[in-house]
Amino acid sequence: CERAGVRIIPWAYSYGDPQEPLLLASHTGAPAIVLDPEVEYERLSPEHQQQFADNCQVLRDQGIRVAAATWARPEAHPGYQFRALGMSIDCWLPMVAWPYWLPTAEVKFWLDHWDYYELGRTVPWLPTYGASEQAALSPAVLLASVELALQRYGGATIWAAHTLTDEQQAALASRSGRHVVDRERLLAELAELERELAMVADRVTRLRELI
Repeated sequence: CERAGVRIIPWAYSYGDPQEPLLLASHTGAPAIVLDPEVEYERLSPEHQQQFADNCQVLRDQGIRVAAATWARPEAHPGYQFRALGMSIDCWLPMVAWPYWLPTAEVKFWLDHWDYYELGRTVPWLPTYGASEQAALSPAVLLASVELALQRYGGATIWAAHTLTDEQQAALASRSGRHVVDRERLLAELAELERELAMVADRVTRLRELI
């Protein structure tokens, strides 16, 4: 995988225990981790979800990058506090499981769908969930999906990269080093983040005046 330009990042399914982010980081000692809070997390109260998010921020304060895998259809998960968690992570990894959804084999459709919600920094999780599906995915389609993610977001992630076939790895290796970034999009995202930071700074100033 590394020869194909793929970097391995520790991942753990998350049930919502506030200690899970800290445990994954301490057990792996990695500079970056991927948490995957799903249905059990969504069932928790907003207050409990906030405790989980707070510990994600603790790791970021220590210089550890934190990403959260999540569903690419936020409207289907009203109990999931997307924006609260989004404030405490470095980026989202929406699971674009397009081989299972309609329209099939149309990753752009689902990336557009995710982007509609404007939840922040994104590195999509491509393209599917397991070895059998990976084997059925043509190298050309895999590469086109990764290229689109790189152009749009500047990065891409792949679930279970160790299951990639030799042909799929060769396709990824063929484009390693040809990183094409949508500069205008990233600049617009940076400007939006700067505006949000300015608003937070203004709020902090006003709160300090009240203390």
